[in-house]
Amino acid sequence: MQRQGVYPPPPGVTPNLGLECAGEIVDPVTLEPTGERVAALLSGGGYAQYAKVRRSHTFPLVNSDFSWVEAAAIPEVWLTAFQLLFMIAKAQSGETALIHAAASGVGTAML
Repeated sequence: MQRQGVYPPPPGVTPNLGLECAGEIVDPVTLEPTGERVAALLSGGGYAQYAKVRRSHTFPLVNSDFSWVEAAAIPEVWLTAFQLLFMIAKAQSGETALIHAAASGVGTAML
């Protein structure tokens, strides 16, 4: 939708595409890799070689064999599933949920 110009970035956010990214954290001055692998959800620029992201918007890819492409596919789907189940529906342990379109990415993540 961004590429088609239907979903513009918020004011002040880069027009570069990409709402998800995965990579290795680098030192902001030297750009030397720290060895810390993360994935993140961001407002734009996720397709760039370097993306600026708040630390609180990242999650670690600990002991992960995911490729960068696979890891970058995680944030939007899984965070949306979490938000819908636990923040919107307020699902509790032991409850049952009816998941429509369970074959979709978000539906599958909810299972």
